[in-house]
Amino acid sequence: MKKMIFGGLLFFGGLNGVIALMFASVFNPWEYNGIDGLIGFLLGTRNMFIFILFCVMNLIGTAICVYEAYIQK
Repeated sequence: MKKMIFGGLLFFGGLNGVIALMFASVFNPWEYNGIDGLIGFLLGTRNMFIFILFCVMNLIGTAICVYEAYIQK
């Protein structure tokens, strides 16, 4: 049960980070070498690594929750 809570916290932490970066890109538009939108914002503000980190957190949290809920007996 503790692992399930940890997985849920990782999932929601990653989800909140991704949503925060998407909102930031909407309210603070950026253009990087002719690239605009979310990718241009992430490249221009050098937040691409942080975005990838949040996505990986989300995926790891999902994997832990699925493993604890369905696979482990």
